[in-house]
Amino acid sequence: MVPFPIQGHITPMLQLATILHSKGFPITIAHPVLNAPNPSDYHPDFKFVALQPDGVSDRSNHLFTLGVGGVVELLAANCPAPFKEALGKMMDEDGNKPCVIYDGLMYFAEGVGKEMGIPSLVLRTSCAANLLTYHVFPQLREKGHLPEQYSTSSEPVPGLPNLRYKDLPSYTTNWPIEAQLDFFATVRQTRSATAVIWNTSTTLESSSLSIIHQNHTVPQIPIFPVGPFHKQILQPKTETLTDEQTSALAFLDQQPPKSVLYISFGSVAVVTPAEFQEMAWGIANSGQRFFWVVRPGLVFGSATTDTLLPEGFSEKTGERGKVVKWAPQRKVLGHAAVGGFWTHCGWNSTLEAVADGVPMMCRPWFADQPVIARQVIDGWGVGVEMKKDMGKEEIEKVIRRLMVDADGEGIRKNALELKKKVLGSLAEGGSGFDGLNQLVEFIGSC
Repeated sequence: MVPFPIQGHITPMLQLATILHSKGFPITIAHPVLNAPNPSDYHPDFKFVALQPDGVSDRSNHLFTLGVGGVVELLAANCPAPFKEALGKMMDEDGNKPCVIYDGLMYFAEGVGKEMGIPSLVLRTSCAANLLTYHVFPQLREKGHLPEQYSTSSEPVPGLPNLRYKDLPSYTTNWPIEAQLDFFATVRQTRSATAVIWNTSTTLESSSLSIIHQNHTVPQIPIFPVGPFHKQILQPKTETLTDEQTSALAFLDQQPPKSVLYISFGSVAVVTPAEFQEMAWGIANSGQRFFWVVRPGLVFGSATTDTLLPEGFSEKTGERGKVVKWAPQRKVLGHAAVGGFWTHCGWNSTLEAVADGVPMMCRPWFADQPVIARQVIDGWGVGVEMKKDMGKEEIEKVIRRLMVDADGEGIRKNALELKKKVLGSLAEGGSGFDGLNQLVEFIGSC
């Protein structure tokens, strides 16, 4: 299994590895040195093989400049040789032909598999709607809609339900449009892959999956939408937590049901000091309970969190809030006290919120996040929109709408209904349950 070295991609790949291991498959993780997963965090039977040189680990201080596209290109140029060597060694040691499952951004693995006569399956770690945008980009470019309408227009995109031009994915503001189009064209292709695995559900994305299967894949290639992965893995009964994390969860234990707004923007998003101040006062003035993850590096130009909160914030909020540097998100979202989630709309975070029935305040930054936000808000009706650079008064109103106001009741109800449908799809007889069994049979027959 070949993950892309960003946490939002590593997590679903290793979740899938855990699921397949529970079905009897031995697992080897072939990973770049950059952001290498810690073997002690996973099943002791997993084998981990570093692909080195990977071309990026020695440039880790320049990843922001490289962008996703640059990292993908360097990995594609440097990793095929060590990956081929690793596959050859595996085959020599156990005498069996392996099956390769690779992240869609690690497309070099498919070419190596084809060269060695090894079947390969591509794992899509974002929503199906996001990949659908990759197929529409060339037509938009031909009609002259890009880049002029690319980042500012609220006009709907033809052929993409619920999406506006400004929702289309972008990975960096200074990446030439032609380079982005080339990148999208490369990533969307399945080439010689024997199947596509998706961390999504037909309950959530039946329309997008149907369009992709009918119009944008080789007809004979099966698609297995078998997510959300995380709900098919048991959390450990005992988990080592720091004193801060234990204290944070104890805070939630003391709060009424559905009363706490959980606020977290993932591991990459950055806000300006001015935006952070507006966020803080919007939270404080809302009068709502909150659990806020302010990780080091969240605020541009500030590596620590100790002096970020505005003067008077703690006095204003008293004991109705908790600010931490990190939190066990699955435990937090699954806690009975949590009634809302202010999120960057990363796909993993979104699936976790949906599966726990938590409505969302959507503040996307880049990449697939605006696409996901539109799904949450307009597609499923379980979220409200947060615009960039909103002032504290607007933030206060949105928080209250999500958590307590009458005009947010429909969103809160929709979130609980969607949870039932998604979890139902994973139960025996559901589409996700059946799809996983079909995937297991498919891999076993490769």
